[in-house]
Amino acid sequence: MMDFLPLVTGAIGGATSAGVFKGPLQTLNDLWFNYFGQQTHEKRLKYEALIETNTEKYKQEIALAISKIDPNNIKEPALNILGPTLEASKFYISDEEIQKMFANLLASSMDKTKDTIVHNSFVELIKQLSPLDAQNLMLLKIHTQLPIAEVRAKTTSNPGGYQTLITNFFLDNTSVTDINVIGSSVDNLRRLGLVNITYTEYLVSLNDSDDSENLYSKFETSEVFTKMKTMIQTAHSTTPSEGTTPFLDAYAELREPEIMRGIIKLTPFGTNFCNICI
Repeated sequence: MMDFLPLVTGAIGGATSAGVFKGPLQTLNDLWFNYFGQQTHEKRLKYEALIETNTEKYKQEIALAISKIDPNNIKEPALNILGPTLEASKFYISDEEIQKMFANLLASSMDKTKDTIVHNSFVELIKQLSPLDAQNLMLLKIHTQLPIAEVRAKTTSNPGGYQTLITNFFLDNTSVTDINVIGSSVDNLRRLGLVNITYTEYLVSLNDSDDSENLYSKFETSEVFTKMKTMIQTAHSTTPSEGTTPFLDAYAELREPEIMRGIIKLTPFGTNFCNICI
């Protein structure tokens, strides 16, 4: 509990007047706790309860992951995986997706069949992932490869040149609609060596019911692409007398935007990571 007495006596240069202040400051202490300290105390108890709940969930996740291992394949956990994972995971105890990844990694370190693909760098990789990154990896674990796109527009000043208006345009994760947030997540997965992205190839199909037109039509009909086309058309139809802006002037230099089809897919390293951690 907050104690004002040492603060005040320290400020006046000693304890000579401590007796004079003791009674009034005790009253202040009591009221301070009533108005402020009680709230802090309750928040601390709630936080401790939340940590305890999340820790118990984490233990359950680990136990569940271990229970899926064939008893014939159980071994002593690899200490170079176990130690760093337990240390790192305590800082992510409230992130459910990340918590599951640590649990799976811990369990895999006890599975003899996974010795050749478990890597101690996986601990550091998980630390650098967001829950959104984990969601995107789950999609790629299911499909291995998915369509991705760039929005490009040729320039009027240079017929052979173009500007990339949107990159890492990924629409398969429908839980997030902000393409910049999704694009940043995709870029992080590529930075970590978990995925490759190419715009020199595109998917023909994912299964018998798909074709390339169906796979990439969602980019053509997306709201963000439609708005991009409208902005460029507006820039072309606005005359200087109507008062252009640098923004419109820049778009006036561009031709009709186009979708550049591409593929995002797991690297071999990314496939191993997903098989262990997801």
